Amino acid sequence: MGSTAVSAPRRAPQRAGIFIASSLALFCIQLDFFALNLAIPGISDELDTTVSAAQWTLSAYMLAVAADIQPAEVSKFYDLKELERCFNRA
Repeated sequence: MGSTAVSAPRRAPQRAGIFIASSLALFCIQLDFFALNLAIPGISDELDTTVSAAQWTLSAYMLAVAADIQPAEVSKFYDLKELERCFNRA
């Protein structure tokens, strides 16, 4: 029997780059949320409001950012896949 070499996927470096970029973006967002959580007492003092109101506002901000990120990443992924299919047909 002849040996058949199994080749590695051709798009592995591109997928790794997408994964690294997405992970870095997610890390930056989590770092932003962490810093904002630490600043809640200062924000509430500066704006002359309660800590609870500042927490609710920050939670609404986090929810809005999270709702915006997920569809953006998914649609970008599907756009890349569709573009790849389009060029592979030719």
